[in-house]
Amino acid sequence: MGSCGSSAGVGGINEHITDMSHFTVGRTLGRGGFGHVISAQKKTDPLKGEWFAIKKLSKKSVMEKNCLGEAMNEMTLLKGLKSPFICNAHFAFHDMN
Repeated sequence: MGSCGSSAGVGGINEHITDMSHFTVGRTLGRGGFGHVISAQKKTDPLKGEWFAIKKLSKKSVMEKNCLGEAMNEMTLLKGLKSPFICNAHFAFHDMN
C-alpha cells in the first residue's frame, strides 16, 4: 500500500525519504471505497526503473468510515508477505492531507 507523499522539500527529491517525488505516475489501475491504485515507475535508486502499483488512500474516507485499523492491518500483513501471487509492499508513506 502506498499513499501520496510529501517529503521532497523545496530543493526537489530527498534521496533519504521515499515519497511520490521518487515516482513517475502512470495510469489508474483500479478504484475502491477508500481511494484508487495507480501504476508508477521508480525514478530513483534503489529499484530505479521498476514498476509499482501504488494504492492511494483518502485519509478523509478512512477516518469517516472508522477504518484506520483495517488500513494499518493491511499494511502490516503486506509488509510481511513475500509471494509471487500477491502484490507485496515495498514502501509506505503519507502526506499532510
